[in-house]
Amino acid sequence: MGTGAQWREMPKEYPPCQTCHRRFQQWVRSGKLKEALKLLARHLHERGAGPRRSVR
Repeated sequence: MGTGAQWREMPKEYPPCQTCHRRFQQWVRSGKLKEALKLLARHLHERGAGPRRSVR
């Protein structure tokens, strides 16, 4: 599934799109992205905001 956004369309103030994509892939493979999203969801839920369903 994709969002339709292209890595090459990232703002110029960010590192090169290849660097950002590589880091993103590393975070996905290592599980760091999933953990970060879980923490964010928990943080939002504790403050009464964000999704109302559990994050797996």
